[in-house]
Amino acid sequence: MGITKLSHDDYTIAWICALPLEMAAAKAMLEKTHESLPQPQADQNSYSLGEMSGHHIVLVCLPSGVYGTTSAATVLSQMLSTFPSIKVGLMVGIGGGVPSESVDIRLGDIVVSIPSGSSGGVIQYDYGKALPDGCFQHTGSLNSPPQVLLSAVSQMRSNHMIKGSEIYATITNTLDSNRYMGEHFSPPDRDLLFNATYQHPKNSLDCSQCDQNQVVKRISRNSHEPQVHYGLIGSGNQVMKDAKTRDSLAQKLGILCFEMEAAGLMNQLPCLVIRGICDYCDSHKQKDWQGYSALSASAYAKVLLTVVPISSSNRTGARNHMQSNKEAKRSEAPSFTFNSYGSGQQFNATGNVQNNNTENGYQFSVSSFHGPKKFFQNTRDGHSLEPRRKDVLKRLNVSKYRDQKDRNPVRIPGTCEWFVTHPTFKAWQETQTSQMLWLTANPGSGKSVLAKYLADSVLTRHAGQTVGYFFFKDDFEDQRSIVKALCCILHQLFYHNRDLLTERIIEQFEMDERIVDSFSDLWNVLIGAAKQRDTAEIICLLDAFNECEPDGRSQLTGALERLYTDESRHNFNLKFLITSRPYDDIRQGFQYIQMEGQPLIHLSGENTEEMEDISLEIEIFIKARVERIGARLKLTEEEKSILLKRVTRVPNPTYLWVNLTLNIIESIEDIDKKRIISATSDLPKTVDDAYERILSRSEDCQKARKLLHIVVGATRPLTLQEMNLALTLSEEHRSYGDLDLKSEDRIRENIRDLCGLFITVVEGKIYLLHQTAREFLIEKNKPPIQGNTSDSKLPVLHHAAQGNRFRDTHKRSNDSIQSLSWKHSLKLQESHRIISTICIQYLLLSDFGKALPRAIDIGELTDTYIFLDYSAKSWATHFLEANDETDNIKQSLWRLSVCCSRLELQLTWKMISERRRSNMLSAAGIMGQTPLSWAARNGHEAVVRLLLENKADIQSRDKLGRTPLFWAAGKGHEAVVRLLLENRADIESMAENGQTPLFWAAMEGHAAVVRLLLENSADIESMDENGQTPLFWAARNGHEEHLLHWLEAMGIMGMISQTTDTLDTVAVAMKASL
Repeated sequence: MGITKLSHDDYTIAWICALPLEMAAAKAMLEKTHESLPQPQADQNSYSLGEMSGHHIVLVCLPSGVYGTTSAATVLSQMLSTFPSIKVGLMVGIGGGVPSESVDIRLGDIVVSIPSGSSGGVIQYDYGKALPDGCFQHTGSLNSPPQVLLSAVSQMRSNHMIKGSEIYATITNTLDSNRYMGEHFSPPDRDLLFNATYQHPKNSLDCSQCDQNQVVKRISRNSHEPQVHYGLIGSGNQVMKDAKTRDSLAQKLGILCFEMEAAGLMNQLPCLVIRGICDYCDSHKQKDWQGYSALSASAYAKVLLTVVPISSSNRTGARNHMQSNKEAKRSEAPSFTFNSYGSGQQFNATGNVQNNNTENGYQFSVSSFHGPKKFFQNTRDGHSLEPRRKDVLKRLNVSKYRDQKDRNPVRIPGTCEWFVTHPTFKAWQETQTSQMLWLTANPGSGKSVLAKYLADSVLTRHAGQTVGYFFFKDDFEDQRSIVKALCCILHQLFYHNRDLLTERIIEQFEMDERIVDSFSDLWNVLIGAAKQRDTAEIICLLDAFNECEPDGRSQLTGALERLYTDESRHNFNLKFLITSRPYDDIRQGFQYIQMEGQPLIHLSGENTEEMEDISLEIEIFIKARVERIGARLKLTEEEKSILLKRVTRVPNPTYLWVNLTLNIIESIEDIDKKRIISATSDLPKTVDDAYERILSRSEDCQKARKLLHIVVGATRPLTLQEMNLALTLSEEHRSYGDLDLKSEDRIRENIRDLCGLFITVVEGKIYLLHQTAREFLIEKNKPPIQGNTSDSKLPVLHHAAQGNRFRDTHKRSNDSIQSLSWKHSLKLQESHRIISTICIQYLLLSDFGKALPRAIDIGELTDTYIFLDYSAKSWATHFLEANDETDNIKQSLWRLSVCCSRLELQLTWKMISERRRSNMLSAAGIMGQTPLSWAARNGHEAVVRLLLENKADIQSRDKLGRTPLFWAAGKGHEAVVRLLLENRADIESMAENGQTPLFWAAMEGHAAVVRLLLENSADIESMDENGQTPLFWAARNGHEEHLLHWLEAMGIMGMISQTTDTLDTVAVAMKASL
């Protein structure tokens, strides 16, 4: 954050906290910090000065140990004397919530003070008089929050109704960028609300001894987003710790939250009070939630400030501060040249720079101008760029990258040290030039745990570094995309360094809606940002690179080769740290960089010294796990010693093997010394052996198999309730009300009974335990093309099944059951068939055959109907992958396919009867895409064929003039392109920018589609509105080499002179050969 020094008069907003952790959360929200200012001797406060969304803010915290309304009033009085321009205040911190049947307040939620009835938003509930009958009468009133803040609250609430809230994203991004905050500000796992009549046991430090039967049963929320509640806040000088008093006052006065400071502020300075709920004001009051709740309240305040108008004094102060710099820079300039970043265009204007007394900075007196008018814009200051920056950040936030990282376990203290202390890593970390470090290891060796440790702690220790990470996972499509990875890294880079998101980069995103789908464009943005003059070191951490899609791996290795073999790399500092399995294709991709002696360092952890260090750390891991098991199962010292000795004597264990083996032992019922000796006498010899044993204990093999099919085939992680519905739904169900769904706790237990430790539930979402679990299950039709990673490096396999014997779906005899294996027993095609059947059955329930709901009701609709969001978005993908064209499926498919665009874009639909088909075939979605364009874009050949058979308009255009052929060509769906051409799609149809389908295919490097279009007489010399050809765009996006290889294969290159290799010559030769 930049350091600025302003004057006392420049600060207009007071941000008051009561506790140091509240102050820490507030400081973490600052976008810029300002230098401290001198203050009068009578002012005993300690201030932090900074900026958010253009507002100049004074942060102050009450003296340690001195709380309550009187202390708050004293602090504010001194602050107002020192900073005379302060007009409004924010009291931000923690408070105790009042849960009730009418208001579902939970820990981590936010309560905001707004006027209600005769109350101004805050009630001093302990201020009044005692009556003769023994009752207490509340008297007096406090001022309402300022109008400007109440108006901003209304604006913010309306924005959230339309676009959703940014509060949770602000929380997670803050935790990502401040590694030390994770320990104190991350959300705890448990939120327990006890009956008001149940008292906390005396002398008990936590609620582990509390009667769990007294816990109030509440419906689980589908989102981790903190809920915001608006109403009255009770303020007093005592901590509220009695549930009966809480409920009595809340019922009488309408209070949602209790706290201790706000009443001392409201009549001195117009304030809005924002409280994160950290307890329920009862005897079970704990401090576990204080950090996260303080952070959630601060996040709300930060988002609120984005819609609060900036005070004119802020702009004046900033302008005065920069006046000397402006004076120095003012001069005559006879001409100006503007370059459109990345477009190859130049715009010229002649004239003079003139003094401008407005707030917009310089003013240009232009006598002539050449170029698109929309490009020429007035100079913008940083504040006016901020909304546009947020739009770019929103487009880049395409995947929950933090959740993907946090799926991995936290390292055990003492582990991962072999790597962070390794001379090779330290040399890479300390170098001041662009360099790459590649770490390889076999499955289960702890690479992802190490990567998480690096991202959370090690790489963020040095000031001036920006770390962007992405953890590839093969489970779901968005987690194996290199384009998604680049988007997430750029999101982190620009979020933490707003100034890097310049107007030039913003315009790139505004002028090209497809930029977030283009690897080459995103890569150029990353390189451009790294090369900016003031950019410090950028580190890109990519974990499990082997789980990235093959084309994506090829794109990145090619880009890295160009980056690290370019001498200009010495002018900036862009480092990559990549972990992967030791696959041959990845090794070959990096081979050229190594051969040329370029800055690639390979660390494999396979030499003797490294293996010894790793073995010692695995022993630390085993000891820690045994201690944890011993504490949970109350093992004796002798029993723990036996378990430890017998597990550590296994040669060359991996982290994954140790974890699985100890999990199996931990699940043994009535464990004792005898059972420990028995279990450790026949330990699994490999990871596959452990997996086999876990699944062989399933209580219902048929249901377990269906559950695993759903997990491995799903396009995203399913929640517990979504899985509950998927397992429950059958052909007999006609409406949503017919479904008999279990509680979340029961479905969690059911999953554990079916699949044991093979499945893990993280924050209510269902995952396989490890990537190797997926590889263990899925059938391999042919030898893998990736490298040669086998179990040869792991202990030798020998299977000894125990527990309940495996019961096969086909009810084979007991003799044959013993020889069955779960390994490679699932076919992905069957997984997709099962899920597509479930999705289509669900969408055909009578509830969804009603009139199309209004768009404003969509969020409520998907919240009400579990699995609706997933089915609407994913049914067609599963149908396509299943390749199932039975009559029943076809009939159901037709009823849904006519409204595909609505399914994806609005998550709603209505069933279409046969007589209304023709009316819906051209129904357009939000961007004007018809069902045919949607199906072509997503490569759903069967849906495209059905729509064409029913006379869908093959030349339908979206709002930018793009036809279905555009979308199929741009996405590389060769079969769909061929089908559209066979049905006489116009191959030369032009979009508004003058581009044809060939342009899109060439831009993305889809050589097979380019060839197909050219074979059908597409014009390779056609020009768009910028005068550029398809091959120009292919070259600009880094695909010329790929396309030229194809030209050579067609025999076209032979027509080109050995001394000429221009794109124009290639274009002429290509055309001549067709």
